[in-house]
Amino acid sequence: MNVDIAGMGTKRIRIVGLPPELREATIRESLSKYGEIANIRNETWAAAYRYKVSNGITLVDLKLKKHMPSYMSIAGNDVQTSYDGQPPTC
Repeated sequence: MNVDIAGMGTKRIRIVGLPPELREATIRESLSKYGEIANIRNETWAAAYRYKVSNGITLVDLKLKKHMPSYMSIAGNDVQTSYDGQPPTC
């Protein structure tokens, strides 16, 4: 049995505002203080288009060890983060 602190566990983080050319290693380095990263990928609008089209949102599967702020900076880029159970921040 796996017991997690309330609100923690593995979450799918949606990040808005990252440039597409940003290296995955940079994202991993910036988010590693919040938990263990399992996967990073770009969200796409595959169902609406004939081919997969990126919608500008980066998805990160992260096993949280502490909550993330809803606004932060990654490699000099101001981004917004959101996930289920995220406490509201300013």
